[in-house]
Amino acid sequence: MTAGSAHVSTTRPFYAAYDLLVTDPVEPWVRAVHARLPGRVPACIFAVTAVRPAPVTPPLATVTRVVEVLQRHGMVPALGGSGLLVALGLTDRANDWDVAVDAPDDAVRAALDEAGLAYRDATDRSGVYATAWRYVIDGGDHDVDLLVRFALRGPDGVEQFPARVTGHWRGLPLGDPAVWLRAYRLLDRPGRADVLERWTARTAPPRR
Repeated sequence: MTAGSAHVSTTRPFYAAYDLLVTDPVEPWVRAVHARLPGRVPACIFAVTAVRPAPVTPPLATVTRVVEVLQRHGMVPALGGSGLLVALGLTDRANDWDVAVDAPDDAVRAALDEAGLAYRDATDRSGVYATAWRYVIDGGDHDVDLLVRFALRGPDGVEQFPARVTGHWRGLPLGDPAVWLRAYRLLDRPGRADVLERWTARTAPPRR
């Protein structure tokens, strides 16, 4: 039994018999090797799965606190940005956290003030940016960007991106991948937009 992808070694009695790289279905090769090694206990075939490295993210303490503070005040925050990509398994690194919330600005500020969370106003409404308010909370070695009524300018004017929760990851509410796909297109981040587009296509329910 021969094939271009493997051969049976005659110099090493057992381990080399399962030679370098087998790309054909493995079971016929195992049977062939066992037939040439009479009297030996048949080997087992183990399924080998690549282990994905643990994602590298900032600590969760500050972003979790921000989310919980907003929720206690009746708001619905949702994680987006690179944190959402990490949660979906689409990247293995996030350098900060992005949280969107649809709520009046004074209610958001009151919630942060009551919790003693220091923040700075980093709102930028120039160019493509049209978010009502952007507050940056210091997490020590990272930032938590809080986007109040997240919006961007597109070809047809300002587009609003709702903070719609679609799931949870490590206790954090996850935003809508389709929302962030569109946002990344407008932000000219094709790499992130492309991986989200493939993910949404792969996970979309079948059409009837």
